[in-house]
Amino acid sequence: TLKRLPAWLCGLGLALLRPADSIVCVNANLHTWLLAEQFPPDKLRLCPAYIPPSPDECDDRHLTQEMRDFLAAHQQVIASHGSFGYFIDGVHVYSFDMLAAMLKNLRQKFPNLGMVTTISGNYAETYRQQILALRQELGLAEHWLISEKPFPAVSLFKKCQIFVRPTITDGDSVSIRECQMLGVPVVASDAVPRPPTTILFHNRDQADFEHRVCEILRA
Repeated sequence: TLKRLPAWLCGLGLALLRPADSIVCVNANLHTWLLAEQFPPDKLRLCPAYIPPSPDECDDRHLTQEMRDFLAAHQQVIASHGSFGYFIDGVHVYSFDMLAAMLKNLRQKFPNLGMVTTISGNYAETYRQQILALRQELGLAEHWLISEKPFPAVSLFKKCQIFVRPTITDGDSVSIRECQMLGVPVVASDAVPRPPTTILFHNRDQADFEHRVCEILRA
């Protein structure tokens, strides 16, 4: 992500940080970047921006009736999270196209498979409409639940068999760490460093993505 920022913005950030006595890096990318820019190692501290969810956030009462019905109707459920319409170099950051193809293809092997996607933002209504239309076109309307209203997503994630994160870039994903804390297996792209125990697939490689997910569903 840092490589995609304008040079002047990176330069400004470095100039503002140099006088600091201590810098907290919330992901490995930032830590590596600052080391490469000759910041003293003893000035840097790597600390993920993650606070474990509270018992209240994990409570089932946050689940809507639609969510409860969806979970009851599917034997296995994949969880995901993202925002609509966020692109870098023409590629959707959250790879919703890969999610749609993965669900369609894996339902041929796992007929009772479903997927839930929690949405945290909408950068382009046209793209949102495209994804909703694609869901219908692929026959996934009853098998891909897209939740756009804010709620503690961990209450839903903990009910799922797997969490997927096919992003083309990332910070230190809070949702990955939440799911790992809940004991939910995580499959994510290798686009950036990921937390330990994350099962990685090659970035934007549909076949590898589906293979990794399939391995967990069969376990």
